[in-house]
Amino acid sequence: TGIFERENGGGFLTDHFPSARKAIWYFEGIYAYSPQIPGVRFPGLTHPGIVGTAPSAELLNIWNERERKLAETGHESLKLCEVLHQRPLANLPTSDNCLLGKIQEGTAEWQKIANEAARTIPGRENGGNCDIKNLSRGSKVYLPVFVDGANLSTGDMHFSQGDGEVSFCGAIEMSGFLELKCEIIRGGMKEYLTPVGPTALHVNPIFEIGPVEPRFSEWLGFNLIVFSLRPRPPAMSVSAFVSLDPAAAHRQLLPAARPRPPAPRLRRLVVLRAASVSAVAEESAAARGRLECLSQVAGVLGTQWGDEGKGKLVDILAQRFDVVARCQGGANAGHTIYNSEGKKFSLHLVPSGILNENTQCVIGNGAVVHLPGFFKEIDGLESNGVSCKGRILVSDRAHLLFDFHQVVDGLREVELGNSFIGTTKRGIGPCYSNKVIRNGLRVSDLRHMDTFGAKLNTLLKDAAMRFKGFEYSSKTLKEEVEKYEKFAERLGPYITDTVHFMNESILQKKKILVEGGQATMLDIDFGTYPFVTSSSPSAGGICTGLGIAPRTLGDIIGVVKAYTTRVGSGPFPTELLGKTGDLLRASGMEFGTTTGRPRRCGWLDIVALRYCCQINGFSSLNLTKLDVLTGLKEIKLGTSYCTEDGKAIESFPADLDILEQTKVTKKRRTSCDALV
Repeated sequence: TGIFERENGGGFLTDHFPSARKAIWYFEGIYAYSPQIPGVRFPGLTHPGIVGTAPSAELLNIWNERERKLAETGHESLKLCEVLHQRPLANLPTSDNCLLGKIQEGTAEWQKIANEAARTIPGRENGGNCDIKNLSRGSKVYLPVFVDGANLSTGDMHFSQGDGEVSFCGAIEMSGFLELKCEIIRGGMKEYLTPVGPTALHVNPIFEIGPVEPRFSEWLGFNLIVFSLRPRPPAMSVSAFVSLDPAAAHRQLLPAARPRPPAPRLRRLVVLRAASVSAVAEESAAARGRLECLSQVAGVLGTQWGDEGKGKLVDILAQRFDVVARCQGGANAGHTIYNSEGKKFSLHLVPSGILNENTQCVIGNGAVVHLPGFFKEIDGLESNGVSCKGRILVSDRAHLLFDFHQVVDGLREVELGNSFIGTTKRGIGPCYSNKVIRNGLRVSDLRHMDTFGAKLNTLLKDAAMRFKGFEYSSKTLKEEVEKYEKFAERLGPYITDTVHFMNESILQKKKILVEGGQATMLDIDFGTYPFVTSSSPSAGGICTGLGIAPRTLGDIIGVVKAYTTRVGSGPFPTELLGKTGDLLRASGMEFGTTTGRPRRCGWLDIVALRYCCQINGFSSLNLTKLDVLTGLKEIKLGTSYCTEDGKAIESFPADLDILEQTKVTKKRRTSCDALV
């Protein structure tokens, strides 16, 4: 990246930056940083600055005549700033520093072409040097064809760029490879491209934005910068580049295709050591820069079977976000965090950002809320000096989880016998079951206590019919309704249309951090079914659980424990059943936040981790509890699966019979650094 010297041409901002400057950039995953501009990182939106077709001789003559007039009369019509207005508004053909490929310099042919060839600085009817930063993966360009074969060319690769190269070198330049798919549309110039001049050659290429964020508009004519209602200037004059009548603009807007973006590859690995996890944000300016560069809407998700340390990371990040939101699950997700005085808080429903006094906490529509437990957490927080008033919003669309759901959860486990799932018995599954069969009660039902009892009675009656051990009476129903009348009054200030709140927050450019519960390997669709939770703790659950559009999502951080743990039943390919597993459990204090049950421990499963990365498209991984492994002489990684007869298993199996019989190939490592 550079700025030209004022005397060497300068740029649009030359009055502010008159001296030459240069910055060398280094790529770090999806970001670039420069030693010359410390503390700043730019996310990559890689694109070519130039794409266009070859002009015909007729069009070339039109350009030369038009730009000759601009050079002669431009000073009469346009004055930009101290330097620019003194220069011609068009650069005419010249043989100075002319590059003509394989044509030998100095020959008659070379001289003739050099005196007629158009300069490549401005964009024109053929496309050219348009510097559109959204011309990235998945986008489309409709270019006119003026000569046989079109002679499409592209290049001038940019890693990142602002809204145009206002300083002439205002992009992060790079080398790279482009993969293009081209097709000829016969009659396309007449059908798609709007005439903007006296001949059929006077057209504008059209750019259709792809799925890569950020997207600031849906369509863009290459030379249409601002729409104006003032009288239309002569076709393709300088003023025509910043003005177009609305009717012509309307004709140029093409329906935007919205293909699903390809899942991004894993880009970088961030290591947080548990011994100093609370101080990570203060380690260095570079670390602070990485945190501050997180996208407006970011998510923290588990990559294993839960208990990876998501709450600690959310607590660290929350101070840089305006909103922290829970999108799914309920009191089965336990997060342990500490305040500045070392006080321990074990949260289940309240988002981990509650300890940061400037953070608004949201419990989204995808969560299920057990009000007795919710108020118990609030009382515990406030008794320790943490203010919750006005700082927690509960979705009116979230479903209510009752005590009877917990009873039913336990009865269901007993019914399964030796095939029990090993749930937390917090009633999560039964509550989501009522949601799916459409007879559950939502938070909004608390506003209508006149019908609340009848709806609750239906739920209790269904449970009594289904489970022999479940009984209730009219007295039980009455007591429950009376209890929830009090809850309704207390919960009133918390109840919010969180879908509206979240989308308004996005429009207001507030930073939002989504806190996932459980983890991808417990996802109802992608986990080791049926030994899973009843919601979607993967990236898709963020959108459905909060009511926000997929395109608003930016960074998604996957939290990975340096080894693997699991609570409850279900396959665990890298599980350690001997002394090493016991050592990991004791050293890592692996006992459930929600249940207190000892967690099953095993080596890090790379196959399962890769599977989670494919599903979620993580922008980064956060490795936790690496220090737990420091006392081990040898560390193993589960790197691949195969069948009993040695046949490789290419992907994570859905069939539990296959998974139970899977053999894991383990690679030995002698230090923790080998994991990084």
